[in-house]
Amino acid sequence: MASSYGRMQFADYLVSYALQTLNRCLLKVSNSSELTLKDERVLQEHLAHLQSVWQMMQMSIGKLAFEQAASRLREAALLLGRDAHQLQASQQLLEFADDRDREVLRRLQLPLESEHQVRSASRRERLGDLLQQESACWRDYQPLRQVPAADLVEHGMGRAYRKAQRLVHRLDAQRGSDAAPPGPKRLQRTARWIAHAANHLDLVRTALADAGRAQRWHLGRLHGKVEQQLGLELFARHVVKIDLKPKQMARIEALVERQRVHLDKQRRKLAAGAFSLSVDEYVAQSQQAVDKLGLEEITLLPLEVLEAQR
Repeated sequence: MASSYGRMQFADYLVSYALQTLNRCLLKVSNSSELTLKDERVLQEHLAHLQSVWQMMQMSIGKLAFEQAASRLREAALLLGRDAHQLQASQQLLEFADDRDREVLRRLQLPLESEHQVRSASRRERLGDLLQQESACWRDYQPLRQVPAADLVEHGMGRAYRKAQRLVHRLDAQRGSDAAPPGPKRLQRTARWIAHAANHLDLVRTALADAGRAQRWHLGRLHGKVEQQLGLELFARHVVKIDLKPKQMARIEALVERQRVHLDKQRRKLAAGAFSLSVDEYVAQSQQAVDKLGLEEITLLPLEVLEAQR
């Protein structure tokens, strides 16, 4: 933190938010003997928020610092794994399946569950190390606290919204034809940029007008649907590696396709509310929210004073 007194700026607020998020992650990792699927989901959400704060600062800080942070968070996300997405997709398919297909789906879940248990037992120590490194970076890297608010809004929030909008429109255009469903890499990239936009609005939620909060709701739900699609496509690739009878395979593939159509319809409806504003309108809305936070009225104490008060 700062070595002298001053007024909190938006960048100070982001640093404080990142440190609080990391503290919650470290507590969960250190206090859990085994990470459950629910624990993983919470940690994934926290990591996504940290990635979104870094993205806001990406264009204003050194390339090396950003790439090191991206590498840390990417490794942490990989430790949590994609098998959780596949398990969630298979569980959702169970809701629409008949009795004979439920039996097949449960059999397909077994290797995913087994892999998840092995990963959970071996990754906590490395995950904790990465989170400690990330926390030290936010505490010690002074340029993070010097990025102007206008740059954070324009090059961070506006850029994320523009990319998310473009990627979602590409999904809609692709699925509207007879083309194959989007692959996991495209869905993962789309989900990541939607998450950035949603997480950015979370940071200024208290200062958003009703329309902005409604847009945040749509972005959050849209992100959830694209993540469900990601899990479904990962699961579909898992299925083809399993030795199933032709009739069983045909029924599971039909079940997957029905879920694709269902998720496509939901995603299209949510996209209309998520991207109701132009990029310029979105940037103006975001800047107004940052201005209303009233951060300039908060006195930021130096770190040594905060430590002494504990």
